[in-house]
Amino acid sequence: MNPLQVTQLILRLLTAASGVAGLYFWFFSIYLWTEHATHDSSVPIPEAGRIYLLESHGSTVYITQVEHDAIYRNIHLSIGFSLLACALSLIRVVVKRHCAASKRTV
Repeated sequence: MNPLQVTQLILRLLTAASGVAGLYFWFFSIYLWTEHATHDSSVPIPEAGRIYLLESHGSTVYITQVEHDAIYRNIHLSIGFSLLACALSLIRVVVKRHCAASKRTV
């Protein structure tokens, strides 16, 4: 295997890993969202810190700062890993074309 093929293999693995990570964080954020939407209080409880509004298809519940941050952190991680997978996929295309061009010149 030449260095370009090794690079292409590494990029393929990194693309797959970041895509899987993006899906994991997305599904985990959906799990957290639905868990809070079905089990938390529908009235604010300032003493307990339940002041952050979470709306889900007409159902309104109040969650804490920590729960709010956990949900949105996972959403942002899923977006970040998905964009990384897209970028790595585009880089793989460039490397593949470079490999094909180098084979034609040899």
